[in-house]
Amino acid sequence: MSRATPLLALLLAGATPLAAGGARAQDAPRAGEAPAAFRLPTTSHLIPEIQGRAHRSPLAGQTVTDVPGVVTHTTGTAFLMQCTGDGDPATSDALQVYVGRGFEPMPEVGDRVVVTGKVVEWGGLDPETNKPRQGVITQTQIERPKRLEVLASDVPLPPAVRLGKGGRMPPLGAVAAPDRAEYDPARFGMDFWESLESMRVELVDAVLTGPSNGGELVVLPGGGAGYPRRTARGGLVIDPACMENPGRALLTGPHARKLAGAAVGDRLARVEGVVVHERTRAYKVFATALEGYAAGDLPRTPTRLVGDAEHLTIGGFNVENFTFTQGRERALEAARGIVEFMRAPAIVALQEVADDDGQARRGRSDVVSSEKTLGLLREAVRELGGPTYEAVCVDPALDTEGGAPGGNIRVAFLYDPARVGFERRGRAGSMDPNGVEKTPTGARLALNPGRVDPTNPCWESTRRTLAAEFTFQGKPIVVLNSHFSSRRGDDPGFGATQPPVLHSEPQRLQQAAAVHAFVKELAAADPTLTIVALGDYNDFWFRPVLRTLAGEVMTILTTLLPEEERYSYVYQGQSQALDHALLAGPLRADPTRIQLEYVHVCAEYPPGKRISDHDPLVVRLRMP
Repeated sequence: MSRATPLLALLLAGATPLAAGGARAQDAPRAGEAPAAFRLPTTSHLIPEIQGRAHRSPLAGQTVTDVPGVVTHTTGTAFLMQCTGDGDPATSDALQVYVGRGFEPMPEVGDRVVVTGKVVEWGGLDPETNKPRQGVITQTQIERPKRLEVLASDVPLPPAVRLGKGGRMPPLGAVAAPDRAEYDPARFGMDFWESLESMRVELVDAVLTGPSNGGELVVLPGGGAGYPRRTARGGLVIDPACMENPGRALLTGPHARKLAGAAVGDRLARVEGVVVHERTRAYKVFATALEGYAAGDLPRTPTRLVGDAEHLTIGGFNVENFTFTQGRERALEAARGIVEFMRAPAIVALQEVADDDGQARRGRSDVVSSEKTLGLLREAVRELGGPTYEAVCVDPALDTEGGAPGGNIRVAFLYDPARVGFERRGRAGSMDPNGVEKTPTGARLALNPGRVDPTNPCWESTRRTLAAEFTFQGKPIVVLNSHFSSRRGDDPGFGATQPPVLHSEPQRLQQAAAVHAFVKELAAADPTLTIVALGDYNDFWFRPVLRTLAGEVMTILTTLLPEEERYSYVYQGQSQALDHALLAGPLRADPTRIQLEYVHVCAEYPPGKRISDHDPLVVRLRMP
């Protein structure tokens, strides 16, 4: 496996010298034909034959001999090689060769090599068993070659495939056929990326649709031309029919990590890279060159929805594990979100309020109170010129409601007593269920505040919904603050199971049913009562969870907005609404009295340049 001189290697291998472009001299192509792929007399298969028109190689488990290609990328344990190709866009012209650690001498980029070895489909190791993972999209590779010969050095690399308009445009309508029963790169996004597996690609005028996160960038080529569902701020809104938009490219590698401060709408004049597999997503682009970065200077604009004597404003804000131990500066950041950007709503429903010692090691702390945490936030709001809020919450039981270990996160309310009234009723514990009481004039909460159906098994390892009753202009309004179970554990969008199974959804469906039943009972007891349900539901307006929550009783206010404005969170370059507000009561009959706005000041910015990973929302109601 030594490095040979080009001519000597060719003669030893029995090959004829190469013509320009990599074809043998006597095989020079005729006009209009693709150049013939380089092949030795001993070559058993070319790379496209190994890759095949499928996700798995038709030669998996077999040994292939003297497979030729040009090295395009190297790692500590492997290299990628690519050939001229067969002219079929459905077959990749590149693959990975795994050599293991300490292999010497490792080929260099630009080396023309031939490789003999066994073809395998590799999906990585299960961290628990240290055995190959099952149920994943695999990468075609030649494993630990028996023979590896360098035939020439400093060979021009195969041209990169340009992605986007003017090049290869990915399909945008579907990730994969059900059960992956069909393979069609022109129709299915996962098949499109498989057809480029390990190949060199190029993106020109790439626009970021997600902030830098963990060293990754998510981009669309060609400035996003040809991509529907764009936001006014440069993002890409999730498609209800295709929740994993397959047209976006996830950039990884050291070059991408250097742009840790990048935000949605920033641009790159040119990206060059190779299509690779990584654990968190089946296909990414390892960027070998990034050129012409230009920041978009995405503005932060406060909400237009301000309360007054006729209009009640209610805000929702996931404050991302905020705790007293994070100190005054972090409190001022959160307070800035409330005062400057949310314009200090009369009622603020908070999610992810941690206890007073934060993420203390589980089992080392029995603190569950958030009195200091909420007190610090209230002080910060006042310091920034905001109202003198009062705080309302019910502490959870120790280590029972999920979230960051030891954090004991919960939902809580801030309210401005100068604008709304609040009368405490009872002293609810973490497992005391709220109820509906009939009154001579309508209905009221039995506990104020109190939790909704807290003993229901649906809330296991999840924050319970908190109901609180306020008055505005002397009229009661009930607000329900929720933080449903996370989406962890769902099948990946670009995974082996198609369509992916959303394992977390059934629990959220049960939570939605529990909250809906409470709202339905309350609305039936007093049809004149205004009820607002809001929070972080960890689900989308078009999915069964929100439809179950709303039923025939509530309106999902997210649906009142144009679709390009329906987002509060950005995940892997897709803007999506996980936070929602719903409304029950007589105001539903007059949409002109109802306004909702997502305040885009957090989710589109990278960590370190945002208050939280969720955008806040503000609802304004013109009360009758």
